[in-house]
Amino acid sequence: MIGNPPYVDSETMTLLGLEEERKYIVENYHFIEGNWDIYMAFFERGLTLSYNCLAYITPDKWLSKPFGKKFREKCMIPRLNKIVHAGSKVFDSATVDAIITLFIDSSSLMHAFVYDSSKQLNLMNSIQNNRIKAPYYIDSLFSKNNKLIEMIEYGKTNKISNYGECENACATSDAYNLKTFILEQSKEIKGEFFKLVNTGTIEKYHNKWGEKYITYLGLKILYPIVEKEIFNNSFGKAYTRKANSPKIIFKGLNLLDAFVDYTGSILPGKSTLVICSNNPQTLSLLCGILNSKLAFFYIKTKYSSSSYCGGITFSKDMINDFPIPHLNETEKTLLVDIVDKIIHYHKDSYLLKQKLDVILYKLYNLSFNEAKIIDPLIDITEDEYLIY
Repeated sequence: MIGNPPYVDSETMTLLGLEEERKYIVENYHFIEGNWDIYMAFFERGLTLSYNCLAYITPDKWLSKPFGKKFREKCMIPRLNKIVHAGSKVFDSATVDAIITLFIDSSSLMHAFVYDSSKQLNLMNSIQNNRIKAPYYIDSLFSKNNKLIEMIEYGKTNKISNYGECENACATSDAYNLKTFILEQSKEIKGEFFKLVNTGTIEKYHNKWGEKYITYLGLKILYPIVEKEIFNNSFGKAYTRKANSPKIIFKGLNLLDAFVDYTGSILPGKSTLVICSNNPQTLSLLCGILNSKLAFFYIKTKYSSSSYCGGITFSKDMINDFPIPHLNETEKTLLVDIVDKIIHYHKDSYLLKQKLDVILYKLYNLSFNEAKIIDPLIDITEDEYLIY
């Protein structure tokens, strides 16, 4: 069976008057969950009718989005034999990254290809299907750096979630309700208040509150605040807990930029993620790791189907699952000390940031050449790297 199923998500089906069809699919298909796309139903139906061979061209979102997890486990792992990343220029009217998938009755080996700009089909990686572990991400198979991703993961039993759980800062409804509570700081406001930040006012190790206008659902304010007492009495326990806690706040899309709110005085707005902890050393440690070149390289390669404007639309699972090597107390103290100095010196911290990156490359047991793949402009020699 060969097909090109429609690219419509389940929420859009409701807007198009397809509520009955949407309800039928949810009730009768086994691999439908979350905000699914309708081609997932076509996959499931096609695999029951395909006489052991099915080839579809679809968007690549199901490779890393939560709605595709069950399908990846139950259908991709036992049956996917070949997959081609065809890119975003396959169709004139669709801007999605397209993939071509070939499913057979039973597959023990998966082959990943890339269709390049010269219309050549290049085999990038082959892997035994049973080597792919939950949650069954395969994006990095399209990269020539897949072996480096495996090296970063090798032997790492710790994850960021072992230190602190990454969470969405607020629910979508909270993000929109917040707009009516946002004020411009003035002398007339006497009580305690949160400073509000969003993705546009976050950078590595720092936020630009009072330096850059925040744009928030039509508002444009240089000194946005929300009164604490009113906020705490108006929003649910989850959002108020995160707002009042010491935490890392970072962008939920595009670039992996994070800073630390050590005092629980900054309010994370729309499209941000947080990691809460009462341990300031833990916050500094994780902030340094998240801001590193290694972390962004890993996530961008591992989850390339979540790409957005050259960056990534981050999910809490991507962050929580990020592998961390075993760190002894001396290594933790060293990293925390560097991060604290980066925060203190801010604009004069280039050499400190490079030092942090190099130490992390070494802690992940990367060679100089592997480090150069992550950072082609690394500003030290191989001999200097070896004695770090």
